[in-house]
Amino acid sequence: MKKVLILHNSTKTAYLFRYNYIKKLIEGGHKVKLLSVSDDYSSEEKLKEIGVELVLIRKSRFSLLFFYMKLLSLGRWADVIISHFLAGTMLLSPVLFIFRKKVTVVVEGLGTLGELNPRFLVIIKNIIFSMSAKRIFMNKDEYSKLGKNGDLILNGIGIELDKYQCKKNEILNNKIKICYVGRLIRQKGVDDLFHIIDELCNRGIEFEFHFFGDIYPSNPSSLNESDVLHFKTKFKEKVFFHGFKQPIMNYLDKMNVLVLPSRREGFPVVVMEANALGIPVLCYDVPGCIDSVVDGVNGFISQNGDYSSICEQIIYLSTLNKNSFEKLSQSSLQLAKDNFDANDKSNTFIKYIIGE
Repeated sequence: MKKVLILHNSTKTAYLFRYNYIKKLIEGGHKVKLLSVSDDYSSEEKLKEIGVELVLIRKSRFSLLFFYMKLLSLGRWADVIISHFLAGTMLLSPVLFIFRKKVTVVVEGLGTLGELNPRFLVIIKNIIFSMSAKRIFMNKDEYSKLGKNGDLILNGIGIELDKYQCKKNEILNNKIKICYVGRLIRQKGVDDLFHIIDELCNRGIEFEFHFFGDIYPSNPSSLNESDVLHFKTKFKEKVFFHGFKQPIMNYLDKMNVLVLPSRREGFPVVVMEANALGIPVLCYDVPGCIDSVVDGVNGFISQNGDYSSICEQIIYLSTLNKNSFEKLSQSSLQLAKDNFDANDKSNTFIKYIIGE
């Protein structure tokens, strides 16, 4: 039996993305404590129900200091320390260094760090190695920049496939339903989506474009309410802004295709979710996306920034006959079954960090 300490920046995302492996740890007889910023009561209660001991930090200007203090104490208790998210891990590095022989760092997307000068990435890599015994990466690009032999490339955290009921993916009334799921920020490529919508309108294509995600006023690259109103007015019945929705599968299953114009991902959960519903994905040839999408199997890959190519792929899909579209839908579903099972991912994760 191991005593496992998990470090996280949000109890909500800890529940959404760590529940499967945490539950397996507890079922395996291990003791689990979660040290996290508290931001969602419902998620915290669900984690308690499966036996997680929560050590919560309130959001404040002193949150990092309190995190340091708790980590100093809990680090002595733990046999294994799992630190999620690179930015948070870097902030905690002075304390994690003390417990470095126990620490596994989980990198789940480099974000803008991925565009840094290679010299800075070498510095980050050296810091990570100085404070951890093991490292887990979501894709090959992260590994190539920050990893070494013996580190694990997990290729995503997986999803609980039994929660996704695939319906027949069929384009009705010759109107293709397209969607985007994610934050409405320019770093995610949302500007490209409006170029695509413009082109589809100019080409006379029958379509609907559905956005599932919120604006982020604190993020300078986010759309704002005026932007949303502008696009609603400009495109009228062609675009729909739904905001953040959960569970997303209840909304995705009404769509025909997902567009993900990100310039960089870790391993996009939304690709796994879409494929599990038989929905193909259109994306750029960027880290994370090329790890999750096989061109012509569960979607199509375009050159980074070439939104006109994505537009052409949408038009191509809209003209497929029912049998051809169903074949693509079924190949997307099969790839999800073969590669995106959260139970398989969690077993691999646990075996690597604990050795069982």
